[in-house]
Amino acid sequence: MKVKSFFQDVLGSARVAKRRKDVVKKASDIPFWDDPISDAANALHPGKIDVELFQVKEISDTLKAFVFSSKNGHFPYFKAGQYCTFEIPQGENVYTRPFFLTSGPYQTREEFPLIEILVRKKDDIASDYFFNKIKVKDILKAEVGLGYFFFDPLRDCRNLVCLAKDDFVFCFLSFIREVEFGKGDYDLTILYDGNEDVLKYLNGYKKTKIIHVPFDDSMNFIDFTKDATYFICSDKSSGDKIVEQLKEKEIPERRIRTDFFYHPDLDELKDKDFKIKVLCGIQEEIIPANGRESIATALEKAGKRIHTCCRKGECGCCRIKIEKGKYLIQTLKDQRRMADKEFNYV
Repeated sequence: MKVKSFFQDVLGSARVAKRRKDVVKKASDIPFWDDPISDAANALHPGKIDVELFQVKEISDTLKAFVFSSKNGHFPYFKAGQYCTFEIPQGENVYTRPFFLTSGPYQTREEFPLIEILVRKKDDIASDYFFNKIKVKDILKAEVGLGYFFFDPLRDCRNLVCLAKDDFVFCFLSFIREVEFGKGDYDLTILYDGNEDVLKYLNGYKKTKIIHVPFDDSMNFIDFTKDATYFICSDKSSGDKIVEQLKEKEIPERRIRTDFFYHPDLDELKDKDFKIKVLCGIQEEIIPANGRESIATALEKAGKRIHTCCRKGECGCCRIKIEKGKYLIQTLKDQRRMADKEFNYV
């Protein structure tokens, strides 16, 4: 259909409608169920999949790498910097916890696709399960390729400066491996303040500049160039100081990417216990909660199954409506949608 003027455009719409009716009239009576668009979308974003523990690598007394294969033979593609979640059984309850993907995206495209996570030994449910309970060939539910902390060539410079405190450096392992072995087309510098065992695990990569340096208030170790994008992954207290320094050096806000965990204000609430009234339809239940745990964690402990991802209150996966009471969003910016803020969804 050739369109050369407004009137021909209007007349053309009538011809399109007639053609559509002719095609429908000539169609077969047998339903055609194939939907290649949905098939492609489901392959790229399958939701939760079954994964099997393939290998455990002991890095130190307190740090292990866990390698998983997919039961259906493939993983959804992900970008360096994204994370995955695992459903962790604990008695009668199931807890969902996020982990940085430390494998490179290229590893999901190989003949035998694998993903890897690192787990530090700590006093929490996830660490206890991975260090003391899970065995090779155990099967878990996982969701792979979540989060927005990744390189985007339309937005970011090809010179990436990544700053990480302690075990938050795990999220940059996928960047390092993709640059070394995959298709990571950017220059990568890692500035790291943390444990020596992680630094040893990072050794051997030739295409990435890795610098172990203590973070302080001066930040004199950073070459504050505006021709770079700064990826910062740390606790919120340290991250805020780094962001402040970057802004003082007039680094544009669009060049600063952050992924912060834990809010310092939670220290004031760590010894306080609260009660949460949960309304589900016409059912009402009172559950206990500690000041340092999220609403999602309190619901999980009470046996309330909810679909969670980031565990930071920014992805919108586990939206609930707060009818009454105060709450804290533990990210640098409140990234909820405007409607969620207005109608009190978290």
